[in-house]
Amino acid sequence: FFMLIAITPESIFFRDYPKIKEKKLANKYISAFVSFWFFRTTIFTLISVLLSLFILIFYNNPAVSIYFFGAVLVFNLGLFSSLIKETFFVAFKQAVVTKFNIALNIINVLLTLLIYFYPNLIFYITILILFNICNSAVWFILLRKHFNFRFSFKGNVKIIKKSISDFVIWIHFVGTSNNILYKADTFILAFFAPLVI
Repeated sequence: FFMLIAITPESIFFRDYPKIKEKKLANKYISAFVSFWFFRTTIFTLISVLLSLFILIFYNNPAVSIYFFGAVLVFNLGLFSSLIKETFFVAFKQAVVTKFNIALNIINVLLTLLIYFYPNLIFYITILILFNICNSAVWFILLRKHFNFRFSFKGNVKIIKKSISDFVIWIHFVGTSNNILYKADTFILAFFAPLVI
C-alpha cells in the first residue's frame, strides 16, 4: 500500500540533473526533496499509527502491531537513503555508492545473524530500525561531504510541484503499474492453485 503512494520527486534527477547542475541548483533541489521526504514520512507515520492501533484493538496482538509500525518506519528510512543514493548515481559517483553499500550490507547481514540467538519479532524489527537510522545518517554525512549540502527552505514547494507534475507522476504510475502486474498473477493464482505438492 505505502509503495503505491510513495511518490518520489527526486526521480526528476534522472532526466534533468545535467541542467540542474549547470545552473548550480542541485542544493535547492536536494533540499526540496528532503522537505518532501519529511512531509511524506509524517503522513505515512500517522497512517501507520492508526493501522497499528487497529491491529492492536481488533486482533489483540501487540507484537504484530509494533512490527507493522516499525516496518513502515524502516520503509521511510529506506526512501531517505534511496534519495541520497540517486543523487550520487546521477552525479556519476557510483564508486562511492558501491563501496558504502557493500560495507553497510555486510554489517546488516552480521546484525541479522543475531536473530539466531534471539528469535523474536520485536528484536528483529529493532535491529532493522537501528540499522536503517545509522544507514541514513551515513548517507546524509556523505551527501554533505560530496555535495557540500546545506538545507534551504526557499522555493521547495515550487520545485516539488514542478517535479511531480512534469515527470515524476508518470514514472511513478508506470512503476507501480508494472509492480502490480508482476504480482497480480500470484495473487490471482492463489485462489485457484492448490497449495500442496
